[in-house]
Amino acid sequence: MFSSFSRGGASASGDASDLSPDVNEVDLDEVLCAVEFGKPESGRNVGAGVSVVGVCLFDRRAFKIQFCEFSTTNDLAVLEGLLLQVRPSCVVSTEAGGAGGTGEGWRKKLADLAAACECEFVPVKKNSADTASLHQDLATLLVAEDSIKNHVSRELQLKTAAAACAALLSQARLLSDDMYIRQCTLETYPLGNYLRIDNAAAAALYLFPSSLQQSQQQALLPLSAKSSGASRASSLACALSAGGGISSVYALMSRWCSTQLGARRLFTCMSQPLVDKKKIEERYDIVELFQTDEAFRRQVFCSHFKHVFDLDRLAGRFHRLASAAKDLDADAAPRGKKGGIFSRVKLTLEDLVKLYDCAVECTSLETTLRGYAGIHRESLEKAFTEPLSEAVKSFSTFINLVEFTIDMEEAKHGSFVISRRFDSELASLLDKKEELRSRMNRERQKAEDDIPFASRKRDTEIVKLIEDNTMGFVLRVTKKDQSAVL
Repeated sequence: MFSSFSRGGASASGDASDLSPDVNEVDLDEVLCAVEFGKPESGRNVGAGVSVVGVCLFDRRAFKIQFCEFSTTNDLAVLEGLLLQVRPSCVVSTEAGGAGGTGEGWRKKLADLAAACECEFVPVKKNSADTASLHQDLATLLVAEDSIKNHVSRELQLKTAAAACAALLSQARLLSDDMYIRQCTLETYPLGNYLRIDNAAAAALYLFPSSLQQSQQQALLPLSAKSSGASRASSLACALSAGGGISSVYALMSRWCSTQLGARRLFTCMSQPLVDKKKIEERYDIVELFQTDEAFRRQVFCSHFKHVFDLDRLAGRFHRLASAAKDLDADAAPRGKKGGIFSRVKLTLEDLVKLYDCAVECTSLETTLRGYAGIHRESLEKAFTEPLSEAVKSFSTFINLVEFTIDMEEAKHGSFVISRRFDSELASLLDKKEELRSRMNRERQKAEDDIPFASRKRDTEIVKLIEDNTMGFVLRVTKKDQSAVL
């Protein structure tokens, strides 16, 4: 579900697999984890046999590095709950299981725990957890607005977690990818904010599907964007009555997610159950709001999510673009790198239009949310309206830039080009293209008028003009109308 590393086989010497991501595309479901064990500091009032567990997490979607540290005795219950909350693709740890030489007895337990949580266990060399250059490495990764000095008295005081971070940075090779330079944030993972659920409890409650069940469920009930809620519910009921398919709460609820972002958010909410009463009440206020006001619910979900692209994946391309732009010289192309900057980061005009469509939808959605006057309006404003309003304001310049730069009429036909206002020759070529398109449409209409179709509907095109990858533009009719053509 989460794994997309370019992993090679382990060598005979036992070296770990290469965790470096693909240079062109990064799976944005990727979460990396490193775990180290150490001795409690002399000032801590703990009993005998207690070890300190340090955890470092890196989220490729959010460009976020998180530290966490806690004490444990002879089990890893807290760590198990943490792994089920973040669902990393792999768990990195030094060969001894602990940077301080205290983790010899934990290595097999950690490997078994990673297997139980469906994570790959990756042992690395002990010197990978060396923190001698960690401050400098983190300073290279942090965003320009942040400074490593802001974290010296907080995250970097967690010595065992810092060792885990050093092992993670070394093994994932984050410093060798310009995409992450000056793009990351550092914070403490809020372990106490979420209810801890171990693997046994999650399995007993059927919260999440296993790896095998995921592939089976995708084949069982393919989600159709055109199917109604009633038909989808009927299909689910049939599958459940037949005793197959939907075997977890997440698999059942995620069928109603209309976007990748929604499915990902649902998974996060179920993996990290809140424990703060106020936050829980605020979340259920929103649930009650949409449950009781059906008209408002339909207005929001049926009108404003048609052009929502996977923004997490798109954000990764923009991060790579921002990093690549630093290499540009004012008078020369980047040395040793072929092709333009956009081709190297795989960012196209179509991606800009997708982001533009989403920003326009957000503007319309903000207007709809501000017009709501029912119950729990204050909770809706705090959770969605106000943050969305700030995002809309920040995108106002981008919307104007896209509308001025890109030919939006051509974009409606699936052709993403620069606006004709910038070049007279470009305007002439686009005029010729429109003339050809007009002539093809006249031929399509002529063919439709000449063919004696049995039934004709008003304002419906029976003969369609489509673009084929091999034959170019062709005329096409559906199978039920082919008898009139033959």
